[in-house]
Parts: sequence; structure tokens; C-alpha cells
Amino acid sequence: TGRDLKINGDVSVSVLPNLAIEIKDVTFGNAAGGRAEHMATMKQLTVDLQLMPLLSGEVAVDKFILVEPIINLEKDAKGQGNWLMGDVKPAAAEGTAASGGQSASGGDAPGSAPAIRLGEVRLENGRVSYWDGTTGTEEIISDITMEILLPDLDSAMEMNGTLTRNGQAI
Repeated sequence: TGRDLKINGDVSVSVLPNLAIEIKDVTFGNAAGGRAEHMATMKQLTVDLQLMPLLSGEVAVDKFILVEPIINLEKDAKGQGNWLMGDVKPAAAEGTAASGGQSASGGDAPGSAPAIRLGEVRLENGRVSYWDGTTGTEEIISDITMEILLPDLDSAMEMNGTLTRNGQAI
């Protein structure tokens, strides 16, 4: 990505009965010349994966929790977004219907995504800001506490939670 990724806190890994990872105090650097020091930070990331499905090429996530994630999206005066990494240019999506597309959860074609099943997915007290340097405007969504229900990538997603947008609770 050409950006600094730093883990400033503890890292905990266990293998049995599931592959569980807990990482604390993570920062991801912003683009050169960005307003915010970091594009993203989080107090804690917890991921818990079932091992047996991995052997058959399936990803079964029992738990994915982000605690106090802060994401700063920025577009500079030239319209370049900080979410674009290095020299990467936006390109047409691969695997679309025109190119013999696949189901979102995978397929038999080489390079297709693995099947994914999701259990508990939560955001706790998150914040997302968007700065548009071409207009000088900023949008802020804060106090994001949300549970995301998505059993697999072929199912409809349901989100339940609360947030504050520009000072108004939703």
C-alpha cells in the first residue's frame, strides 16, 4: 500500500479450537499530504475463524469485531481519494456478468473468491469522516455501534445499530 501499518498494542493469537486473533491499538497511515495523520485507527480488532472449513476453501468467520475504529476518508483538491493506494488506478470490476461472472461467494473458476460465512460482525463506537478538498466540505458519522447480519455473500445484509450524523442521532 505504501502506507505505514503499525500495531502499537498487544497481539494475541490462538489456534484451537478456532484461529483467533486479537490486535490492539492499530494505525494505518494516510496518503502523503492528507489532513489526518492516519487514514484509519482502531482500539481493537478481534477475528475468530473456524479451522475445518478453511481446509475445504471456505472461510467461516465466527466473530469479527472492530472496537473504536476511526476512518478518515479524504479527497484532495485535485479529486484524488486517500483510499487509492500507491499507483493503483480504478479499473473495471473483474468477474462481472459480461466476463462470465461468478456468484459473490465463489465458484469453480480460477481466482474466484472463496465461500464466506459470517457469524458475529460488530462495530463498537466507530467514527467515519469524509473530507472533500475540491469543495471544502466534511461529513462526519460518529458513535457508530452496529451489528451486521450477513450469513453469506449470497444473502441480503441486515444492519442494526445507532450512529450520529453531523450531530443528529439516528
